[in-house]
Amino acid sequence: MIRAIAVMLVVLGHCTLISSHYDQLSTYKYIPSYTPHSEALLRKYIYSFHMPLFFWISGFIHYYSTMECGKDFKLLNSINKKICRLLIPCFSTALFVLLPTVYLFGHHTKDVMQHLLGSILGFDITFHLWFLPTLFLIFLFFILSHKFIHNINWGFMCVALLLLHFSSNKFLLLKQPFYYAIYFYAGYINRKYKDYVDAFKSSYGFITFFLVHIILFSCSITDFLSIGQDEVSWAINSVINIFMAFSGIYYMYYLSKILSHYLRSCNIWKHIAAVDKASYVIYLFHVSIVYCILFLFAKAQATNSLLRITLGFSLGIILPYFIFHKLSQNTIFQFLFNGVYQKSNFKK
Repeated sequence: MIRAIAVMLVVLGHCTLISSHYDQLSTYKYIPSYTPHSEALLRKYIYSFHMPLFFWISGFIHYYSTMECGKDFKLLNSINKKICRLLIPCFSTALFVLLPTVYLFGHHTKDVMQHLLGSILGFDITFHLWFLPTLFLIFLFFILSHKFIHNINWGFMCVALLLLHFSSNKFLLLKQPFYYAIYFYAGYINRKYKDYVDAFKSSYGFITFFLVHIILFSCSITDFLSIGQDEVSWAINSVINIFMAFSGIYYMYYLSKILSHYLRSCNIWKHIAAVDKASYVIYLFHVSIVYCILFLFAKAQATNSLLRITLGFSLGIILPYFIFHKLSQNTIFQFLFNGVYQKSNFKK
C-alpha cells in the first residue's frame, strides 16, 4: 500500500513545475513561463518527504529480504540482484525511453551524441533516474556490511549516518548516497522493531506525525528561516528538513496501515494493488509522458495548470500500467525495465 502511495506522490510531484526553477529549465524545454503559487506550494510539499519515503521503503524491504527471508544470503548473488533490479532498468530507460522522447518531442538542448553520452554515464536527461544508482550504492554498502550493520547498536549507527547526512555536500559523487542513507536505515530499523512501532495506534500515529509535518512545513515556507546564508541558518534549515521528512514518512506509514485496514474489502483495493505491482514501471516511464504533455500544451498554447497536472498524473500512472500489464511476461521487457530477479512474497 505505502509503495503505491509513494509512486503516486512521485508522479504528482513531477507533474508540478516551478517556472523559475533552474533544474527544470535544464530538463524541460517547454516549461510554462508562469506556474501558479498553489502549484509551487504543492510541489514543495510533496518534495518535503517523498524521496526520503522511497529510501525508507527500500530499507524496510531490505531488512525483510535479508534478515527474515535471508537464510541463503550470499554476497555476490545479492549484488547481482541489485544490478539487475536497479542499474539495468536505469540505463535501459535512459537510452530506450527518455532519449527518444526528448528528440521526438523537441526537448533536446544539445546534440544527440551529447545526450547519448550523458545517458550512458548516468546524468543529463536521466532526470528522475538519479534515484536508482543512488539506491544501488546504498544497497552495496548495506550488503557488504551485512552482519556488521545488523549487530551494531542502532543508536550509534543513526548518529554516524546523521553526520554523513549533514556533511554530504562535501563528498561530491557520494553526496546523494550519504544524504539519503539515514532514511534507508530508518526503514531497516523500523522493520527490525516493527512490533514496537506498530504498538502505537495507527490513528494516533497518523494524526501526530501529520500535525508535526504540517507545522514544520509551515515553518519551512516562511521567511524567517531563509534570512541570510550563514551557517546557523543553514543548520536550522537542515534540522527542520530532516524532521519534516521523517514526520512525512511516518504519517504516510500510519496512513497506509489505516487505508489497508478499511479498503482491503472494497473494489478500489484491486486498483491500489495494481498500481503497487506496476509501481517500478510507472516510476521509470512517467516522466516521458510528462514530456509529451508539456510539448502538446506548448504547441496548443494552453496555460491551464490544473488540466496539465491532471493529465500528467492520470496518464503517467495509467499508460505505464497498461504497458506493464501487456508486457510483464515478455522476457526482454522484464530484463530491461522490470529488473525482476525472482518473485517476492513480501508481506504488506
